[in-house]
Amino acid sequence: MAGLIQMLLGRAGRRSTPAVAVRAPVRPAVPIAPAVPRKLRFEDFSAGAQVLNVLSQVLKFEVPRGELLELEGSRPFRLQLMAHLVGASVASSAGGEITIDFSAVDLVQTPRPAPTLPAIGHPDVVVYAVPSAGGTRAEATLKTVDYSGDSVVIQGLTPSTNYDYDAYGVFGLGQVSLRAIQPAGSDSRAVELFNDTVLALHETDQAAGLTAPRLLRGARGLFPLGPKWQLSIEVNSPASVATVAESRSIANFRARRAAVAVRDARGLDASVQRRLG
Repeated sequence: MAGLIQMLLGRAGRRSTPAVAVRAPVRPAVPIAPAVPRKLRFEDFSAGAQVLNVLSQVLKFEVPRGELLELEGSRPFRLQLMAHLVGASVASSAGGEITIDFSAVDLVQTPRPAPTLPAIGHPDVVVYAVPSAGGTRAEATLKTVDYSGDSVVIQGLTPSTNYDYDAYGVFGLGQVSLRAIQPAGSDSRAVELFNDTVLALHETDQAAGLTAPRLLRGARGLFPLGPKWQLSIEVNSPASVATVAESRSIANFRARRAAVAVRDARGLDASVQRRLG
């Protein structure tokens, strides 16, 4: 089925001479520029309002006014969410190390290549530490990442010193959902586009075409979002999900966007709803 953008662009029909002039239906929006590719990345999303252990929004992308967006269901997306753990006044050992416990969120090993430890730049874990008494906050070197034991050891700290840290790790507890949400109002609604366990999402090789996740309802669909609609990333998990860039979370979606002049906002929302199903 043609996408909503293509439908709004319209096609020249056959010329005929009707006996009675018929007014053409008014389209709810008119594109004012050609559709162009659009890549949504993590930095395009803003923080939601997560509630632990309740399906709730952690990240959202809101389509700007005057734009129409179509997500490409045939293209795989990438999504890696990171749990955020906070440590305050944690004492380093005599060897300048701190062990961080990830057992509450279930630390997950992804298929992404990891460096030989000790190192920084690990795909599954990142930690920033600063002396509690003040000093320079910096990314900590990872000595070990123990997935079976749900623990991470950082090294290179000042011995026997209290530290504050922010630790981010790929987690496996809970459910993840992607939804298209209509702007708030009497007719507001949400349509689910993807649903899976967090563990399955994070253990999947998202770089491989056969296993990479895709949106629901077939590989050929186009999923439109009208002006002020949201692409909502939601989780039900005990893990506090990171929403900051330093976590190195990943959210990559391929889409097309078109600038439009909206003539009938309700009519456009109704068209979006019909095509989302």
